Amino acid sequence: MAAAASLSFRLRSFWRFALVVSVAFGCSEAMTRLGWMDSLENVYYDYWHQYAGKRRDAAHAAVVAVDEQTLDEYKDDPLAFWQPHFARAMETMTRAGVKVIGLDYLYQVSAEDWLKKLNLPGTDTSRSYDAPFRAQLASGNKILITQLIELSNGDGRLLLPPRDHLYLLPEGTNDLGIANLNPDDDNSVRRFLPVFDPDPAKPAMGFATQLALRAAGLDPTLAEWNIAGVKLPREAQPRLIGYIGPPGTIPTVSMSKLLKADALSDPEVQQLNGRVVIIAANDRGTQDRHPSPYSRAIFSKQGEQMIGGEIHANIVETVLSGHYPRKLPLAAEWIYVLALVVIAAVFFLRLHPAGGLAVALALGLLCLVPAWFMFLDDWLLPVGRLQTALGIGFLTTLGLRLTGEERERARLKKMFGRYVSDDVVKVLTEGERPD
Repeated sequence: MAAAASLSFRLRSFWRFALVVSVAFGCSEAMTRLGWMDSLENVYYDYWHQYAGKRRDAAHAAVVAVDEQTLDEYKDDPLAFWQPHFARAMETMTRAGVKVIGLDYLYQVSAEDWLKKLNLPGTDTSRSYDAPFRAQLASGNKILITQLIELSNGDGRLLLPPRDHLYLLPEGTNDLGIANLNPDDDNSVRRFLPVFDPDPAKPAMGFATQLALRAAGLDPTLAEWNIAGVKLPREAQPRLIGYIGPPGTIPTVSMSKLLKADALSDPEVQQLNGRVVIIAANDRGTQDRHPSPYSRAIFSKQGEQMIGGEIHANIVETVLSGHYPRKLPLAAEWIYVLALVVIAAVFFLRLHPAGGLAVALALGLLCLVPAWFMFLDDWLLPVGRLQTALGIGFLTTLGLRLTGEERERARLKKMFGRYVSDDVVKVLTEGERPD
């Protein structure tokens, strides 16, 4: 009898343990696959970035900023007519040894076409105004942006540069890149699309991807690229951006410096040698600013948003360096979560509920340590999912104990109720003294 009772007790203990582990792991897995954990995981992902600060030096990209200084020096020229200024900046960058130049400004009509509409008498401006800019485009290694927009009827449309500029691009549509960013549901930009459509016949390459491929000397029409030891397939699947640091980490040079006569003697201009350079707006009034992992408020202090040009530069750095933040393989993630859930379940079932709660809180905090150090090496360990699994496991254990005690009380009442008074049964089941 004693052996049978012992076996029965062990079986009950095993099934209780298996139930706690299965419910905790299964629920957390289901919530993860349904995307319910994304918001919580993003919180930790953003905080890791903020605590890490600058992660590495930029080795491949830089930004030439149209900032307040530049706007002030050329305040008499409307930005729509800045092609000659961009041309001079591009010429200086080419002489400084820049690999590829990306212009993060979209013009749908050339200045010359606009001037023709004015029918200005006695001037050749409408035939020669864009000549320096056209010459820069024709010389190659210049990437212009396109933009995807949604019309009022729901149809999509691709905004392209002026036709006369497109004809001058040596690589045609392979000298174009879509500049749309790919924000998450909370509007923060953590991911990018290498391509927006896998069809190589369409002008659907991402702006930063096009710049990176040109810098690496790779054919943009291939089905897959191997860059920095990482395979980048031609798929419209988002990939995490390996940000190198908060806003301002990417080397940034005021465009006004590139327009000076002695620009090539400027050390900041000289440091552009061998880099991919993006010309982008960086004045206080620009709308091209976006939340990034460094923008989340921490201790009630809101982080600074990042200009679009610097986000594109971070994507270039990601592709050319191979520093993609990456999740564990699914099997490894399961083993990691399951191992901690098993450890927690053992304590939950053996300890008093207060002790079990302490274990859940301790393990929930302890899992932050490996997650932080793995993040520094570009690996992402689940944190929100693991903490949720621990919470579910603890609540499941608590539920089993409560329902188990009720069943035991019912069993004792049934066993002794026919032989002793209700007051005695009450003492046996609830530990109370009879009145």
